[in-house]
Amino acid sequence: MAGLTSQIKKCIEGKLEQGFDKFIIFPFGDIGMQVKRILNVSYGIQEAYVLDNHLCKYNLKIRELSYLEKIDCRDYCLILSSIDQNIYDSLKADVVKYLKNENIAEISGVSSSAGGGVTAIGKYSYGPLCRNHPYIESIGAFCSFAVGTEVVQNHEMNYLTTHPMIYAGVNLENFKEYTEYKGYEWYFGGVTPQKDKIKKRRKIRIGNDVWLGRNVLITNYADIGNGVIAGAGSIITKDVPDYAVIAGAPARIIRYRYSFDEIEGLNKIGWWEWSDEKIRERYEDFYLPVGEFIKKYQKEG
Repeated sequence: MAGLTSQIKKCIEGKLEQGFDKFIIFPFGDIGMQVKRILNVSYGIQEAYVLDNHLCKYNLKIRELSYLEKIDCRDYCLILSSIDQNIYDSLKADVVKYLKNENIAEISGVSSSAGGGVTAIGKYSYGPLCRNHPYIESIGAFCSFAVGTEVVQNHEMNYLTTHPMIYAGVNLENFKEYTEYKGYEWYFGGVTPQKDKIKKRRKIRIGNDVWLGRNVLITNYADIGNGVIAGAGSIITKDVPDYAVIAGAPARIIRYRYSFDEIEGLNKIGWWEWSDEKIRERYEDFYLPVGEFIKKYQKEG
């Protein structure tokens, strides 16, 4: 559990650096208990509230999530203490009814019961996609994902049926075994999806400095390049090139943020890979016209 402990500490420290000092833990299962221990012991902070919709029936010190209606949530940071992909989206949807995204701390970059390895998440990226995601291989640095953004898996359409019993567990690289889905309402036992008959899909990659607006959906295993902006409600069905501005359903390219020479220059510089200290030293240069910025730093690329 060393990896999980590290991620919990990173999660807490990120919010402490943002100025939060009042924490709420939700839910209060095994992960929630570990969050409480680290918060109390490692940082000497006593949580303000513990929330759990089940345990509140048995422990008067624990409150249900709806208790947030009674407090000024702007003053608090809620640590979403779950890495279970099967329930994560539901928990997050319940939480955002009460708190803004900046008031929610998510434990990212850890293995979950969904299997499939760990999503690599770059520094200072935030939003709903910044967690261990079954369909995302990597997310770059400095990405911004609005509420409702999601990557969804398509059903396979090239076989007699679109039901998951044909392909689940074998169509995505490093995914979990079919038998691990036992207990899902769609699970059909006594069969084994044939790996040699299913087209292998890979998880998607999202670049650096990407901004996806509210309720953007990514499907068809589409990759997203560096610097992409997607308008609210866009449905991305194919790969998006670097620094494209897209919108619509399905999404189409409206324009590019910069010229192709400028895009090439920015990618060579790769400012998102600079150390934090170097970014702080050069912070004022981020206000320069893009051409001047590239001219100043292109020799380092």
